[in-house]
Amino acid sequence: MKCSVNMPPPFARVGAEFRSGAALHVGPTAYGAFGPQEFTLLGDAGNLVFRLESLTRQLGERVLVSADLLDGWEEGRNLCRSRGSHNVKVRTQEVEVFALQRSPA
Repeated sequence: MKCSVNMPPPFARVGAEFRSGAALHVGPTAYGAFGPQEFTLLGDAGNLVFRLESLTRQLGERVLVSADLLDGWEEGRNLCRSRGSHNVKVRTQEVEVFALQRSPA
């Protein structure tokens, strides 16, 4: 059953738009609860994915994928288009990123 309702976006009445970005990366990290109701990731991989998520807004992309995630995964590379290499905080070398164009079948 398919239901279609024509409703304005929730922020339209105040002239605002809601957008969200996501980033995908792979690498070693430590994670755990460090206090009541506090869960976090520690390490370079967690830091990089946070930086890439921030980059989604600058590039106007919804999902960015690191070259490390696509390394050796040709099918995944075919789902993305290159957005070049970018400087990110706490990295001495630029990071190559790709925009996800469609999801895997």
